[in-house]
Amino acid sequence: MITMTESDWRIRRDTLDGAKTIRVFRGPEGPNGELEAGKSQGYWFDDAGDLVKSYTSGFEIRLTAEADYDGVHVARRVEVLKDGKLGMRVSVKDIGSTDPAAAKDFKLKGHEWERAFTSEVR
Repeated sequence: MITMTESDWRIRRDTLDGAKTIRVFRGPEGPNGELEAGKSQGYWFDDAGDLVKSYTSGFEIRLTAEADYDGVHVARRVEVLKDGKLGMRVSVKDIGSTDPAAAKDFKLKGHEWERAFTSEVR
């Protein structure tokens, strides 16, 4: 089991494919800034604040080909790499609204939400 506290997270400026980014990360870091598989997590954000890469459990996930959808930037291509080798590529062809009636299909039995505190809002 891994435990963490808020102070475990660090922030630093980084360069990703020649672009300036901000990296938020926790866990061991090598001398060249590499994160350790299974022990480190990292998230890279571009100047606009969009997530462009994440690293967890030894997998690197890259988000590219952004497009606007209803005022939100959405990655149209997601690549998953392991040890620098492409393992999976997901291409999003279409983004659209869902049928409101389909919302019931996304509920997990046994995971109903109940208000725990009076100030909690969802």
